[in-house]
Amino acid sequence: MNIAATIELIKKSPYFNSDWYLSKYPDVEMLGLDPVLHYLRYGALLGRQPSAEFDAEYYLETYKDVADAGLNPLVHFLRYGLLEGRFPSEKHATESVTPPKVVSGPKKQQQRANLPVRDIEAKLWGGFSDLALLDLLAVLDSDSYDKASKAHAAFVLGRWHALNEEWEAAIASLREIRRYDIRIYRSKKCKVLLVQCLIKAGDYKPASEVIDFALNKGPDGDFALAQCNMLHAQKGEAAAADRLESINQIYRAFDLSEVSLEAPDRGFVFDNFKYDLPPQKTVEGPLVSILMPVYKAGEFIDVALKSLLSQTWHNLEIIAVDDCSPDDSWDRLSAWAARDNRLKIFKNPRNLGAYPTRNQALELSMGQYITVHDSDDWSHPQMIEMQMKELLADDRLKVTCSSMARVYPDMDFILRPQRGNLEYVHRSYPSVMLARSDLERLGRWDGVSANADDEFVQRARVAWGQDAVKDIMPAVPFSFFLVHENSLTQQKGTNLNSLTFGIRKEYARSAAHWRKKRAEQDLPELTLARTDNKTPFPIPMGLAPKDWEKNTQYDIVLITDMSLLGGTRRCNESYIKAAVDLGLRVGLFHWPRYDLRLAEVADEYLELAYNKNVDILVREDKVSCKHVLIHHPPILKYRIDAVPEIETQGVSILINQSPMQLYSQAPFYYDPAEVETLCKELFEKTPTWIPIAPRVTRILEEVGGYDPVLKEIWSPPFHGALPDEPPAVPADLGAQRPIVLGRHARNHWTKWPGTPEALRDAYCADRANISVKLLGGAETPKKMLETLPDNWEVLEFDSVQVKDFVDGLDFFLHYINEDYIEEFGRNIMEAMAASRVVILPHSFRDTFGDAAVYCEPKGVSEMVESLWSNPDLYKAQVQKGFDFVIKNCSQEVVKDRLQRMITSA
Repeated sequence: MNIAATIELIKKSPYFNSDWYLSKYPDVEMLGLDPVLHYLRYGALLGRQPSAEFDAEYYLETYKDVADAGLNPLVHFLRYGLLEGRFPSEKHATESVTPPKVVSGPKKQQQRANLPVRDIEAKLWGGFSDLALLDLLAVLDSDSYDKASKAHAAFVLGRWHALNEEWEAAIASLREIRRYDIRIYRSKKCKVLLVQCLIKAGDYKPASEVIDFALNKGPDGDFALAQCNMLHAQKGEAAAADRLESINQIYRAFDLSEVSLEAPDRGFVFDNFKYDLPPQKTVEGPLVSILMPVYKAGEFIDVALKSLLSQTWHNLEIIAVDDCSPDDSWDRLSAWAARDNRLKIFKNPRNLGAYPTRNQALELSMGQYITVHDSDDWSHPQMIEMQMKELLADDRLKVTCSSMARVYPDMDFILRPQRGNLEYVHRSYPSVMLARSDLERLGRWDGVSANADDEFVQRARVAWGQDAVKDIMPAVPFSFFLVHENSLTQQKGTNLNSLTFGIRKEYARSAAHWRKKRAEQDLPELTLARTDNKTPFPIPMGLAPKDWEKNTQYDIVLITDMSLLGGTRRCNESYIKAAVDLGLRVGLFHWPRYDLRLAEVADEYLELAYNKNVDILVREDKVSCKHVLIHHPPILKYRIDAVPEIETQGVSILINQSPMQLYSQAPFYYDPAEVETLCKELFEKTPTWIPIAPRVTRILEEVGGYDPVLKEIWSPPFHGALPDEPPAVPADLGAQRPIVLGRHARNHWTKWPGTPEALRDAYCADRANISVKLLGGAETPKKMLETLPDNWEVLEFDSVQVKDFVDGLDFFLHYINEDYIEEFGRNIMEAMAASRVVILPHSFRDTFGDAAVYCEPKGVSEMVESLWSNPDLYKAQVQKGFDFVIKNCSQEVVKDRLQRMITSA
């Protein structure tokens, strides 16, 4: 949560009263500051109260963890304290009951408490910041985590607080690491981040000590830039000479030329560097083409062009293409081109965007070698020379890159805590340099609006291997990237935060899947030429070239956890296929379950997105649809940071998971009132609950609070096409041979009968005339029975294709723990579709009716022998099962449901 969001959080709360604050502290009005901003910056540090309803002194004294961490008490209370049941004042503590905890029930709390720290970290950056922050704090308070995990948690908290400019809290978190793992505390990443926070907090002495210690060990670009920032914070404009020396000490250390200030009286600012190129410094060699898209760069283009035309590598051409700039960019380009014929300027007839314009420049270039430069960046005069020397000296190299540092106009260097590397100096992706002959294998840069630089480098690595791409002098900031409102990394739709959750993440995922597919298919061709949103691979709508038409209207938006295995995934695939067959447009949004390990989106969805009517949506999207269908309601237990802005006519929740896992449990997966509130907040609609089996309807009625519940049952769809007639039954039906029974299911205690006796009876242990095959492992039976029966054959999960496994059976069994809630039983339905008689406990009768046969565990063997000896009865039962699948689970049924759902909306 950034500072703007924090301000909004405080303003909306009843615990901050601006009028009260101004009247109690009149100096605030004299300073002309917004009271909320004053409280955040100064008031909390001064021990001031935000309102009569919140007692900061009481809160800090009562909750020592908040005080020890140096956190703003009101912000902590609003973000975490309310959820944790903490009190805002002594009055509330004595008059109120403790608010409920975030997580219901000790069992679920234990599950979350034991999440690996790396998984919590991934969730923090991946869309669950509030929940992950609570769990990171819990790690530090827990006895079940080792010191290394606690050190990692404290480091992640430090990064998060730094991102949100909560400097004191960040410092406290980073210093906490010393208690657990001194090696992590002494690591460069930790020290660089700590220095940044100390400087921002105005604590210069310890910052200086860390910087001096690091620089005394040898030249280091990151600490040199940190020193530059500290001098700026301490002395302001008076530090210009010292800041310049901080930069030049890096260049000297690597035997590079120093730079100077063009106008010393203007100080150390972005557009005030100069380098006069002496003739003896000129280096000749092959022609290098520098591709430069130009848009609205009039304020900065002089800096970029001067730094490039001052390069020691003299044989170069700059191909500058103006992308219909609304300012004086073209006039400035023209003036420079008149002075130096190495600058060649062109205009786009219409605005295309940065990467399509770069591709235009590539077509116009003549050089044997190609590189890129943005129109608002400055580069050291020896950058091209150093990269070319390395490239020409080593035939194994295909690509060289130099390093950069991001800066504000006042040359304050930027550290981005959301980047795991935590460096001021890091790879400049636009600096990629390679031979034109090699570039032909990769083709163009992807014509999207952001992230194509990284994709280009990843393509190069796939083409030639990791070692073919080399960073030249990675500690040296050869370029300064200016950060301003026009920067892609700053714009709301494409900012760097979306690298882990949002538009850039989704683009990178789709691109990686495309490259993986080509590698698996042994296709050496990696040429990329974007022709539409789906070719060569799907991209988020917000990254499409500017002049492409964008269709933001969908029939259905499916919100689900796209990493789940099994039934959820297969149902989703079937619903999406049915919608596509109907000509409907489908948007997909990935909302993972927070209480499970964070896993990648399944390849099946990435493949489905190649369809012209299927798009994977991201948080930055703004769309409309006829209906939002949420599949797998436990995802709604844990609020995600953001969803696409969706205007919809209706919302339904498909219940493939009951509110609890066991009949004996209280509901904990989700609460109907919370879900309804969330749906109203996100979509302005009350959801309709759709059960997948009659037992789900019954459970919802017993639990209460679910309204409205759809009377129609949406049985899970069969995955794939169904024949018109039942497949063939066993060819030797009724023969005198061992009868083959079996089932496939994941190996979990809930999937087996609860007693050894019931387990042995249900699965016909040691019956001489019966053979039992179990796909999915049998660890639970091993523990229950000590020795597995001789007539059992156990196969590991996925060791055999399910269809082949079922085809090898005579009967399908599915006896589970009596307390476990099996909402439907997809494996049962698949066995019926394969023309196998299904034998079940009586509890499944409400779902499958006469499509299965039912008996107690001890009656299974007798039932099997009876049906096997009567082929007509066996075939009649097969027909009933097949009819059930056709009536309830076929694609035609699914299409009808979807069509009626969007029509009713």
